[in-house]
Amino acid sequence: MITKYNLVGTVLLMFFAWSAQAGVIINGDAVFDDTNDLLSLTGTYTSSSVPIDGFIFDWDGIALSLFDFSTSSLVASNIGGALSTPAPGFVSGSIMISGFLGAPLSVPVTFDFLLSVPGAGNSFLSTPIDFYLCGSCNSSPVFDYDNPDFITPRSGVLAAVVPAPATLALFGLGLAGLGWSKRKKT
Repeated sequence: MITKYNLVGTVLLMFFAWSAQAGVIINGDAVFDDTNDLLSLTGTYTSSSVPIDGFIFDWDGIALSLFDFSTSSLVASNIGGALSTPAPGFVSGSIMISGFLGAPLSVPVTFDFLLSVPGAGNSFLSTPIDFYLCGSCNSSPVFDYDNPDFITPRSGVLAAVVPAPATLALFGLGLAGLGWSKRKKT
């Protein structure tokens, strides 16, 4: 016989089992600069049911589901890593960023990736992105996700990484020193 306590217990167990299955992402954002072919992907995962050693981004729209990301590259990342495509277990139209120092990462983890994506045009502006977390990505992948078709990128202007002013100043001093040493010898 089902009592109200059994029912409440069953509902709570189902809720906790469901909530443990999906990663939760907050402050997710995607910006595409079609002039410079740059894509920015940012967010914070606050929970995950897998140890994180990779992030997978998958595009399901017609324009990008068959897009060849092989010429794409990771320009900048706040947590390091390297880009590979297609992601394990996925077909074309997907990328994986993995190989983080100290992986697997633990939540909360904030990511800020800047990618160069030549030839995509403005296809990103109409195609939602599925965000996935990956555990054991290169051997037997286990996936965790939050809201498939989570974000549709917005248009924006992005800047590629440029050398810091101190680096440029040091380089300039080195050139000046070389010039000075040549001048003294002649």
